[in-house]
Amino acid sequence: MDIEEIGAFEAKTRLSELLEKVGRGHVYRITKRGKPVAELRAVPAGAGRPTFGADRGLPRMPETARGCRACAWCGTPIPKLRMTYTVRRVAE
Repeated sequence: MDIEEIGAFEAKTRLSELLEKVGRGHVYRITKRGKPVAELRAVPAGAGRPTFGADRGLPRMPETARGCRACAWCGTPIPKLRMTYTVRRVAE
């Protein structure tokens, strides 16, 4: 199967038509100013939303001594978010 090249503007204007053809097995390489930037192809069967518990066994972000979370890869502390709000009394 050949990959057909199509410009970004044309892909944008014909997206519905291209999606129908992609569902039938066509593959498109989208170019911007003649340079390839993306490919439009069908999603493999079975690929979809992950099942419940699919993240089991993945690394978790550890708590640091300050009570902030730290990045699991570099250890950089990520501060907790603080919500601030103003309360105004309404005249009764």
